[in-house]
Amino acid sequence: MTDVGATGPLTAEQRARVLIDRQLSAAGWSVQSRPHVNLSLPGVAVREVIMAPGHGRADYILYVDRRVVGVVEAKPEGTTLSGVEWQSARYASGLPPEVRLRALTLDDRLPFVFEASGSCLGSGQPNRCRFT
Repeated sequence: MTDVGATGPLTAEQRARVLIDRQLSAAGWSVQSRPHVNLSLPGVAVREVIMAPGHGRADYILYVDRRVVGVVEAKPEGTTLSGVEWQSARYASGLPPEVRLRALTLDDRLPFVFEASGSCLGSGQPNRCRFT
């Protein structure tokens, strides 16, 4: 992995995203950026999705068979991920209206919510994995 991007050195969060992109790809996800998203593939991770007003921007939205099933919040390595759960939880309940129509939700929330910095440790909670 290079530590230099098109505009200079990568920030710690950008380096984490490079690692997460690789891990998602290795796990079979097609990692894509807007506006060039192809949801015809079975598993798609879309980078930098603007959520509903007041809910910010999710680092990744996960689609399976054209339906949103989860979100990933990326943080730099060394970040205490339990301290950012509120952020990913906000994304899980703040889908934009056009995305919500294609979402698989449980109790009006996405079933898979992740915080990541590049390596996975099970959090002990169903449907949650922290990447540290």
